[in-house]
Amino acid sequence: MLHPGTNRACVESNKDGFVVVRRKNNPLRDFAVVHKLMGKIGGVHPLEIVNLVKEMSKLVTPVKGSPIIGLSESSILLGRVLSEILAEPFVFSTRYPVPGMMNFSELHSHAPAQYLIPFLLRQSNALCIVEDEVTTGNTAMNLVRALSGEMPGLCDVEMIALKGFISPERFTEMQKCAESMGIKFSLHFLYQEACNNNEPLNICESSEPTDNSAFDFLISEIEKGRGRIDVFSPQQAFLRYEMWERVLAGLDLSQFITVIGASEAIDLAFDISYILYLKGYDTCFRHLTISPWELPCWSFHTPQSRSMYLYMPPSKADKGDTYILVYDQPFQESQVRELAVKLRKMGARVYILNNIEGDIHFINVEA
Repeated sequence: MLHPGTNRACVESNKDGFVVVRRKNNPLRDFAVVHKLMGKIGGVHPLEIVNLVKEMSKLVTPVKGSPIIGLSESSILLGRVLSEILAEPFVFSTRYPVPGMMNFSELHSHAPAQYLIPFLLRQSNALCIVEDEVTTGNTAMNLVRALSGEMPGLCDVEMIALKGFISPERFTEMQKCAESMGIKFSLHFLYQEACNNNEPLNICESSEPTDNSAFDFLISEIEKGRGRIDVFSPQQAFLRYEMWERVLAGLDLSQFITVIGASEAIDLAFDISYILYLKGYDTCFRHLTISPWELPCWSFHTPQSRSMYLYMPPSKADKGDTYILVYDQPFQESQVRELAVKLRKMGARVYILNNIEGDIHFINVEA
């Protein structure tokens, strides 16, 4: 474990697959825990994350038809995979809002504001929230408070996380907080570590959506049925897989392929790596994240977007390696292209997702 005062950036793994990393520029939290299978500190085979989430799924028995909510960034992937395993609808929160979204606070984060479209959930009276780790319970309770104002029938919230750091006293406090809103709240962890919660439970008021009606979005091909502004239906998942198969067709791919997803596009990276695995390629996915840690990394900065980091970057690339880079916000394009140039100079073959707001396709990056 990494102890306060040490200058080591990363530490030995715990037996449950987590490592502890030192945060940058975050006065509220010195350290973060991250699971090795989330793609932030190395490549992950798509089946590894599927098997991990299968273990998580054994802990919950959601009400049939109740939506699953994954929280930005990492838990988008957990929620998406859990949705397919449990055959329940999925939506995810975002840090990149569009009109009609409500906000809630992730107080300890470097980017504390998160957003969600409430009209995707209004008809539900139960839901399941998915997180990678729960440390104070503040994010969960702020989300529950925000949703209680938008979902008049909400009465049952189940939460599942890879790892929990809350004390029994804090869990009781969270339950009582939910009960005051007329909601039954339950919490499940795949792994748990003893912790005394000294940070108080801090529930913030959320802002109202700018409009309470469903918006007629011009939904891009990437966003259709994805879960951000349009509900992901596991029964219709084949449509997204068919889309990616069509977009990937004709690419000159090597046997070894790494798919890197920028920020919230981690689900897109998983989709593509999983499809390529099914086609017989040796694939893995990685996460180009906005989380600032003291780890060896390539960093990419632009005034228009949050900085992004590829931790434990490759030191070399064989000429037979292929990298596929995906993103979902237009202002991230320059950062992703900068990453592509680095990989191309190492000798790798690199493709970038292009025209994400229209007829999407991949382009080959030249040296």
